Amino acid sequence: MKSITYLIILSVVWSIISGIIEKKKAKAKKNAANVGLESGLASVETFTEDPVTVLVESLRRKKRVQEQTKVVSPQERIAATSQRIKGIKSLHDEGCPLPPKSQVKRRSSAASQLGTMLQNRRNVRTAIVLAEILGKPVSKK
Repeated sequence: MKSITYLIILSVVWSIISGIIEKKKAKAKKNAANVGLESGLASVETFTEDPVTVLVESLRRKKRVQEQTKVVSPQERIAATSQRIKGIKSLHDEGCPLPPKSQVKRRSSAASQLGTMLQNRRNVRTAIVLAEILGKPVSKK
């Protein structure tokens, strides 16, 4: 019982001491700010700009960024890679007894398949419904 009493007394004393320390820190910070403003060392600039101007500038920047990062469609990307591949010469010699290796289709990764699937709103809805159906029951979450 005595240990609980000591613990309570100690916590009350600590809260009083921490309050005093915080007040001293706030007073010191306030004094430093006042001294800085009076001496002219710290000049405070206030941002006074028309909100409409700010909005117009942000829209202009956004448009520039969108123009710089043009989105390339998958068909354009495939056409560009196929043009690059056509320029590669085969290393297979005609005198070699082994047959030339035919071009192997690359399997697209699961992430790219999922990305193409989720570009359509209907597929997103379907994915959400399937996640709810196939996921854990609400009682076990």
